[in-house]
Amino acid sequence: MTRESSSFKFHTLLSNCCRRQAALFTLSLVSMLAVLPVGMILTIQSLLRYAWDRSDPDSWSNMVDTVRSGLMAQELANVVLMTLAVVAGIAMFRYLHSRSQTDFFGALPVRRGQIFAVRALTGALSVLPAYLLSVVLTCGVCVAYGFADAIDGTQLAYSILTHVAGFLFIYVVSILAAILCGHTLVSLLVCGWLQFGLFFGVYGVSCLLNILYPARVPAQPDGELWLSPPVALFRMTTALSQLWTDQTDYAMQCVLPALGCLIATALILALVLCPVPHPQE
Repeated sequence: MTRESSSFKFHTLLSNCCRRQAALFTLSLVSMLAVLPVGMILTIQSLLRYAWDRSDPDSWSNMVDTVRSGLMAQELANVVLMTLAVVAGIAMFRYLHSRSQTDFFGALPVRRGQIFAVRALTGALSVLPAYLLSVVLTCGVCVAYGFADAIDGTQLAYSILTHVAGFLFIYVVSILAAILCGHTLVSLLVCGWLQFGLFFGVYGVSCLLNILYPARVPAQPDGELWLSPPVALFRMTTALSQLWTDQTDYAMQCVLPALGCLIATALILALVLCPVPHPQE
């Protein structure tokens, strides 16, 4: 009875959870609109004011490349996506830090896996649609200002895939921190350690070895970057802002790292959903 009713009410639970997180949806939408379409307007206005020369092909090409780089890399959007991923991950599972709320959700006739799926999906839906809408509006801004040449469908698809994969990677790490800890402040500290601690630890050890043994061959930093989801996201978007012509390089430097982020996301979700036996009281 409980299994059938809980499965039947999944869409109802999702819609109710989304309504309760209206503030998070609003924050995501306002933040994305501020850094993508509004940010692109400010960038183009600066270019038109200080570097506008349509008669000079080189000047116009440089302006198009600048707009394309901003559209693909989206540096400010990276910071906002990382912040929203942490906020959404902690906020959606903050109920685990309250004994009364934990007892309330535990008493509901709904499977725990379904509660997790509803809240995790709500957190992702609070950010990703706002990001996609902002990208579309940013493309509209480019077209309105005459920079339609800066938009390439394939490159834009790579950019969206990279940013979505990076967001999901950071998001599930934040969820893991919220579930592991019993206090919101401790969750934020653990989340910061999971996001940056391993990277800085390995990087610090590598620097120390270079000082103690200067003759050793330093290791390549690419493997260390994946120990930090935010650093991996910025590394992938940096490649997006520099590659324009070679589609093979795009596939190697954008698609494969994004798929690696998605695989890491799936592994962390499997770790979170892995049942832990509790001792009998």
